[in-house]
Order: sequence, then structure tokens, then C-alpha cells
Amino acid sequence: MRLRLFATLRNLAGAKELEMEAPPTAGALLEELSRRWGKAFDDQLFDDERHLLPGVIVLVNGRHIAHLDGRETPLCDGDAVDLFPPLAGG
Repeated sequence: MRLRLFATLRNLAGAKELEMEAPPTAGALLEELSRRWGKAFDDQLFDDERHLLPGVIVLVNGRHIAHLDGRETPLCDGDAVDLFPPLAGG
């Protein structure tokens, strides 16, 4: 599976793209990444109740998980996942 990270997530992970074995679901991937890269990374994704923060975008093969099965969206080793934190602009 190819994982591409954007904005502040790149800095926190120290990489913009990774090849990795796909966990079973998008939610499992997010939890794995939070464990791997710690609280600062986790705080970019989840609120205190482990819900995704508004504005977090997770794309699986170009489709937002909100339009698939949410955090239960299945992942396969051939998938491409793009992960964006909440973004602000001006």
C-alpha cells in the first residue's frame, strides 16, 4: 500500500510517502499511524472521543472514506491512501 501524507502530517512523520503493508481498514491504518508517530500526530486526526476531526481527509484510491465505508473502508496492499489533516487558509 502507498501512503501519502500532506501538510503538518509530513513533518510529524518525517516522510511524505511510504510503502507499507495494508492494515485491514482505514480506521486501523489511522490508529497504527497514531501509535507509530505519537500524540502530536494523533492530535492532528482525532478528538478526545477518537472521532476524526472535522476537515481530516482520508482518500482511498482517490475516493473519500466518507463516501465509502468510513473508518471501516477495507484496504488492500495495492491501494493508494492520501491523508490530509484539517487545513486552514487565508
